[in-house]
Amino acid sequence: MMGHAEAAVEPDVLQDRVFVVSLIRVLTDTFGSSKDLYHKLKQKPDSDDEHENMEDAKQSSSRGRQDSHSNLSEALGRHVRWSLDRRDMHRSDSEDKLICTASSQVQTTYDHGYRKLGEVYARGDNIAKIQLQSHIIKLQQTLIRIHQDLMLSNYLAVSSSHSQRIQLVQTVRTTRAGAIQALDLLCQRLLASPPGQGPNPHPPMPGAFPQPPRSRRSSSSSSSSDPHTPVPSKPPTKPTPTINELFCRYALELQNHPRRPLSQNFTLGGSNRCPICCSLVPIRPNKAWEVIVDSAGRRSRGNRFLVRNRFVIKCHRASGGFACILCASHGDADTVCRSLEALMEHLWKEHKSEDMERDCDIVEC
Repeated sequence: MMGHAEAAVEPDVLQDRVFVVSLIRVLTDTFGSSKDLYHKLKQKPDSDDEHENMEDAKQSSSRGRQDSHSNLSEALGRHVRWSLDRRDMHRSDSEDKLICTASSQVQTTYDHGYRKLGEVYARGDNIAKIQLQSHIIKLQQTLIRIHQDLMLSNYLAVSSSHSQRIQLVQTVRTTRAGAIQALDLLCQRLLASPPGQGPNPHPPMPGAFPQPPRSRRSSSSSSSSDPHTPVPSKPPTKPTPTINELFCRYALELQNHPRRPLSQNFTLGGSNRCPICCSLVPIRPNKAWEVIVDSAGRRSRGNRFLVRNRFVIKCHRASGGFACILCASHGDADTVCRSLEALMEHLWKEHKSEDMERDCDIVEC
C-alpha cells in the first residue's frame, strides 16, 4: 500500500508546491533551534574539563611548595594559561555572534533579492530549492544527533559539551554560507534569463503568495456544436495590466480607503517598509514633495502642490519602484517609475493641475 502511495506522488508536483520563501522560513526556524541548543550546551558543565582543571590545580599547588625555579615555572604556566583562556573567550564571543546573526543574515539576503525580482525570486527554481533543502537537512541532522547524545549522556556516560558546541557552530557556519550563496546564485540566474522565460511568465498579484496551477475547464458548448457551422473568432486584444498587477496590496488598500491612516512603519523611527510586501519606500515622515505644474487653459500658470507621503506609499509596487495612480485611474496608459525622483519628475512633466486636484493626498499650496 505504501509503495502505491509513493508511486502516485510525482516529484515534479512536489517541487512545484515548494517555494524558496517557504524554505527560508524553515531555515530561519532551524537557526532559532540551533541558537537555543547552543546556549544550552554553553551552560552545561563539561565534567571532563572540570576534572582536568582540578588536577591542574592540585599539581600547581604541589609544585608551589618546591624551590624558586618551580615558582618561576608556575608563574609562566599561569601566564600561558591566561593567554589561552583569553583566546577561548574571544572565540566564544565570535561563536555567539555567528549563532545569533546567521538567521538575520540569510533573511537579509532573501529580502534584497525579493525587492529586486519580486514573486519570481520568492518562487525560485529547482537548483535553489535543492541546495536549500540540502543545507536544511544537514543542519537538522546535526541538531537531532546532538540532542540524542545529550539524552544518552544522562544514562550512560557524560559527553563533552565542548566538542558538541564546536560541531554545532561549524554546521551553522557552513549552512549560513551555503544558503547565502544559493540565494545569490538564484538572483544571478534570474537576472541573466531573458524576459518571459522565467519560472512563471504570468505571476499573480504582486505581494500575494504563489497560487497553485489551475485545472483546465472543459467547455460542453464547444463539443456539442456543429462542426460545419463557422464560429466567429474574436479579434485579439492586447493584454493590459490591471490595477491589481501594478500596485502592492497595501497600496490598493490605501487607494480604496482614503481615510485609513498609514502604518506605524512610516512614522518617526519606523522602518519605512511596507507591512505586506516589505518593500522599502524612501520617504521622510512629516515631509512632502513640492511640485509646480501648469493648468490646461491657454493662460497657464504654475500652481504649487504638496505631494504627501501617503500618495507615494499608495503608488509603490511589490516588485520595486512606483506606478502613477493618476495615470492608472484617469489616463490612457499606465506609467511605471523606477525611483521616487522619477515619479515626481513624471508628475511635473506629464500632469496638469487638474489631474493633481483629483487626488486627496495632493494639496495645492
